[in-house]
Amino acid sequence: MTIDGLSFNIWVNIVSHLTTEEACTLKRSSQSLYSLFSDKAFVQPAVEGNWQLLILASKELKQDPGLKEIAFGNNLAPPTTFQILFFMKDKDYALSAVKDNPISYGMVPLSMRADREVALAAVTGNPMLFTLVPDELLRDALFLIDLFTKTPWLDNPFFRTFSTHKQTLLANLASNGLMLIFASDQLKDDLEVVRTAVNQNPKAIQFASDRIHSTPSLLQESEEA
Repeated sequence: MTIDGLSFNIWVNIVSHLTTEEACTLKRSSQSLYSLFSDKAFVQPAVEGNWQLLILASKELKQDPGLKEIAFGNNLAPPTTFQILFFMKDKDYALSAVKDNPISYGMVPLSMRADREVALAAVTGNPMLFTLVPDELLRDALFLIDLFTKTPWLDNPFFRTFSTHKQTLLANLASNGLMLIFASDQLKDDLEVVRTAVNQNPKAIQFASDRIHSTPSLLQESEEA
């Protein structure tokens, strides 16, 4: 088997002696070389030469028990993978670990915590991890809607208090109006609460009660009264 003029075995030998950055550049240089990283017969000897090359393997091969054993020894559980800091930046591993154990979300770097899919998996598994979600995601209305529809908020004592305690909610809305989505139905119909949210972010009006959403002039009238 010849790939770009060289035999399969020669490519294995070359890649196993490269740094991860060099191998990544090589992988991107041609479709033929890119496809090799989905072939276990190629990836296994490469990883035996340099365990860090597993990060360049296909999503399926990254979870292959045999390859993980080569890279990590006998510690195959996803959370243990995060003891190796090199892999904390990899989304496939981060997502796998967070799905298996949401607490792993606290171990990933900030850039990975800002990934929508990783954050959603973490908070869906454990709503308390909401406190670790970066501000940039908490100011994304579409992310909050997705989070709200997929997470059992009312099953969590912290969020029951947050959504029903007016002063706590007002304090949060002053810095992020979109948090109105988590308010109780009663507070979504409270003119002071909704006005605070909309003044901070006009897009928050979409989360107000039907009464206020359909007649936004109520907010101005109540302020003038």
